[in-house]
Amino acid sequence: MAQVIVLRKGASVMKPLFLNEDELTAVMTAAAALEIRNRGPFLQAVATALRAQGEQSLGPGLVYRTIASVQRQFRDPPDLTGSVAKYG
Repeated sequence: MAQVIVLRKGASVMKPLFLNEDELTAVMTAAAALEIRNRGPFLQAVATALRAQGEQSLGPGLVYRTIASVQRQFRDPPDLTGSVAKYG
């Protein structure tokens, strides 16, 4: 069964993007790994990037590559420099 991601851009609604259940799960899992403030912009960026590829090109490989590429832009790893080690 196809899933739909509809994102609002301003007052208008962008064209729906149809993903299967596995693809949608991958997108949402990747979003969950980000800070809450980055999740909306991440989903928007993934949808925009996938839409730019064209719906006929959509497939698991393209979706996963797009997620990896876009997630790097929004990932904010913790700064562990200067932290105290638990056992040392």
